[in-house]
Amino acid sequence: MASDSSLGTVYVENVDYVVDYAGGRLTTKVGGSLSSAQTVTVWYLPYALYEEGSDYGLDASGGQIKRLSGGDIASGETVRLDYRPVFVSVTDEIIENAVALANGMVQTEVDAEREFEANPSLGAAATYRALEIVCRAAASRELASQNGADKVATVWIKLADDYAGRSDQLLTGFRPPFNGPRNPQRS
Repeated sequence: MASDSSLGTVYVENVDYVVDYAGGRLTTKVGGSLSSAQTVTVWYLPYALYEEGSDYGLDASGGQIKRLSGGDIASGETVRLDYRPVFVSVTDEIIENAVALANGMVQTEVDAEREFEANPSLGAAATYRALEIVCRAAASRELASQNGADKVATVWIKLADDYAGRSDQLLTGFRPPFNGPRNPQRS
């Protein structure tokens, strides 16, 4: 909302005015910059709320939504999503420990010479391994919180598994070949 179409003065929601979205009304706020008889210019975008199960299907673990036939969402319609991302706060100490552990794992497994900097694939493998460790720690934290965060923990575990797979892919070329067990020899 502004004083005119050239945005002479821009007014702020919940400071200068309050919006009743369901009723479609604006009300001036006591102590705000608007007076009750003042003329203003208002811009708005109409929107519709859609229902999961009738208008769209949600695959939360895969991060996908699908428009359902028979629902109110038209083919080709632009839909804006309101969501809360999965987030975990990670301290520098946790990151440093994950990096040290990942470097140690890669060193033990294939890189005794610690050539991470000399070989980008080894550096990337160690980075993916560190991300795997951080994701597994986030999953553990979610499960320990006891607030029904099993779905969130599952997402962290799937992400950790993805990073582990990427690390293993990069390390495959550095592992010595496995020829199988040797036949026993008589002594």
